[in-house]
Amino acid sequence: MADSTATTESRCHVRSISMPSRSHPTATNIEEELNRLRALESLSSTAQSGSPLKEESISVALFGLVELYKCVESFLQMPQTQQIMVQHQLEALVDELIEGPVTLLDIGGTTKDILLQMKENVLDLHSALRRRKFEEMLGNKVGTYISFKKRVKKDVSSCLKMLKRLEEKCVVCPLLDLDHDSAMVVRVLREVNSVAISVFRAILSFLSTPMSKPKVGRWHLVSKLMHRGVVACDRHEESMNEVESVDVVLFALTRCNPSKDAEVESSQMVEKRLKDLEDSVESLEEGLNFLFRRLIQTRVSLLNILTN
Repeated sequence: MADSTATTESRCHVRSISMPSRSHPTATNIEEELNRLRALESLSSTAQSGSPLKEESISVALFGLVELYKCVESFLQMPQTQQIMVQHQLEALVDELIEGPVTLLDIGGTTKDILLQMKENVLDLHSALRRRKFEEMLGNKVGTYISFKKRVKKDVSSCLKMLKRLEEKCVVCPLLDLDHDSAMVVRVLREVNSVAISVFRAILSFLSTPMSKPKVGRWHLVSKLMHRGVVACDRHEESMNEVESVDVVLFALTRCNPSKDAEVESSQMVEKRLKDLEDSVESLEEGLNFLFRRLIQTRVSLLNILTN
């Protein structure tokens, strides 16, 4: 998904907020967490080089985002913050402030559905491989997986458009009419939204790695290795993430006709790749579940402040 990875690269930079720590001590914690999430810039480098994003890097950023929202909750509970939001009439920006968590919850829901369906497809492929003698069953499961990947591409495209609209809305509303303290509060929440958008873009890019035919050399190499029963070809997959790695071995498995011994080893290779993807999906699911609770709490806190 070249377009989404390019977009990730252009949006991953996290800026310093430079907030006054004396009047808003918790804001310092937020800035520290944002600085830790500068690790997102490594995702930018990966995307810029054309290499698929790996799950491990995304999970680190995802759990870092959970910690960031914990700081945001403390920030919103501070009397100073609540007084600024109420007394300085930030109600005019209420739609923008609340829309961030709401939009991210919607996208997170779609992402969780994709992860669930991906895990189900992986389990089906596991089952088909264990009964490899039923070639038609394996072919059907692979076909189902390919159809699923095509649906994922459409769902991800829709989510990316939502993220873009959310991002553009923050740019449209200037802070020129706000006093310093009010502008600082809004800027904090916008920065949090910005880094959250970057993390979600990375997750969506990971899930929508296209199942298109890569360079001929790569397919030929994997197919050749599987013919020979060679399993140790990890060094040739360094440029692939867990999703693309499964795509490659499935393609090769269904298109080569190895010997019986090679067939056993090639099936073991596919099993390993499927297990790696299953573990990756479960890690992302865990992080999203934690993040969901934080996003809901942030939305509730904002509503309570702005409506009371």
